[in-house]
Amino acid sequence: MSTLQVNTIKSHSSAAPSIENSSGTVKGVLAKAWVNIDGNGTVEARNSFNVSSITDNSTGNFTVNFSDTWATANYVAVGYAHRNDTGRVLANIDQLITQTTSAYRFTTSGTINAQVVGLSVVDPSYIFLAFFGDN
Repeated sequence: MSTLQVNTIKSHSSAAPSIENSSGTVKGVLAKAWVNIDGNGTVEARNSFNVSSITDNSTGNFTVNFSDTWATANYVAVGYAHRNDTGRVLANIDQLITQTTSAYRFTTSGTINAQVVGLSVVDPSYIFLAFFGDN
């Protein structure tokens, strides 16, 4: 097994670098953007990469604005949301509203416990998102 220790990895094109096996088959790619959002109170990014800002549209309704745009709006968003300060124990990324080359708008919802049927929009304290796709 070899260990690669470098300061910078660059692609030979405008595309993000990919991870390939010895046969040249792509086995993975790096996230083009990611963000850790504090969605409760004053909405802000705790930390992020390639995210210029977060817009708080209304309760449980957020937009992630990208620093660098995508080639198409066909990228993949994966994420997780949990807890807020009002005692709700479950929260999730509920609905995609708009997915463009420059922004991703979504809603979050939650409930008091797993036995309660019916979710309502909430502002979770923690929202984690990562985005993958072509530049």
